[in-house]
Amino acid sequence: MEKMVHDFDEYYDRRGVDSKKYSAGKFEGDVLPMWIADTDFRCPKPVMDAIRKRAEHETLGYPEELTGFQQAAKGWMAKRHGWEVEDDWIQFVTGVVPGAIFTLLSNTQPGDQVVCLGPLFGPLRACVIDNGRQLVESPFINEEENYTINFEDLEKKLSSAKATMFIMCNPHNPVGKVFTEEELRKIGELCLKHHCIIFNDEIHGDIVYKGHKHVCLASLSKEIADITVTGFNPGKTFNVGGIRTAGCIIPNPVLRERFLTARKKGKGMGRNIFGQAAFIACYRDCEYYVDQMLEYLEHNLDYVEEFIKEKLPEIKFHRPDGLYLLWVNCKGLNLSQSELMDLFEKTGKIGLNSGLEFGPLGEGYVRLNIAVPRVTLEEGMKRIETAVKSLRK
Repeated sequence: MEKMVHDFDEYYDRRGVDSKKYSAGKFEGDVLPMWIADTDFRCPKPVMDAIRKRAEHETLGYPEELTGFQQAAKGWMAKRHGWEVEDDWIQFVTGVVPGAIFTLLSNTQPGDQVVCLGPLFGPLRACVIDNGRQLVESPFINEEENYTINFEDLEKKLSSAKATMFIMCNPHNPVGKVFTEEELRKIGELCLKHHCIIFNDEIHGDIVYKGHKHVCLASLSKEIADITVTGFNPGKTFNVGGIRTAGCIIPNPVLRERFLTARKKGKGMGRNIFGQAAFIACYRDCEYYVDQMLEYLEHNLDYVEEFIKEKLPEIKFHRPDGLYLLWVNCKGLNLSQSELMDLFEKTGKIGLNSGLEFGPLGEGYVRLNIAVPRVTLEEGMKRIETAVKSLRK
């Protein structure tokens, strides 16, 4: 069979087709959106073919739970990440964040402390706070935008009598860190020692750059697997976030039963017809797409790194280990966060995520999405330069 090739340079207009990223209510029409974590690349052909084939049947009644869901996920985890999982470990959820909520509700009580490494992805923060738990941050050590874990502080936070859960994402959103096996073992051992359940968001686990390797935390030992729920989703890798179809891998049968009870109470078990079709096609047929996209993203990273180095000395940037979302330090511009966001949106005409969406530790930062065709990236960087140049005057 001839190897498929995807054209990541292709530009197509996403405005006017219910795209949240390009929503008219988010930014003015002349603002270039480079914020939310979806790509501007077309979905893989096998995914669209699977959806069209299912649509041809012309009935959209309640779907059965296809075993292909588990088979596709198992195959992907084994081939891409070296983790052998079993069918009944893999449970459907509508998204990774709902999976975090079901884990939270089934293993903690209102008022409990949930520990994280900060800054942290906003919806994960919100799922803790909105459900009446206390979010306790252990800040990363930041050395010239290179992030490491303060294990002494992390253990102090986990050892609290009120701490019952640790919530994380690997690769880490927003700082782009891919945790080493040694770091993951230390995290797992601390959570075992202090009796904390782990929810690990691995939704970006396929977006890892040269010189780094994604290791599934729960693959390290049976003991760590027994306290870990792993959330995953093809949404970021294949640009299918809108299918609302994800999975959680739960090896421990006791945790799994608690999780399923919480899911049932929240009526979160019903699958989506097109979601199942896309999920299976992504993990079964589209490895070629990931490999080609990673190569394309590496070149985009090269471009941004060189651009900032040559033209934007006020901005600090450290090349991430993973993610197509760049965590950019703009403190050198000496602006408040609201002034910073106004500068980029109103002067530069570019829409970015505010660092404060990821907690107080994100003040002075923005998050930039580079999973776009090169022509879009070049335009976006020119707009950032225009904004910064306006301050120099």
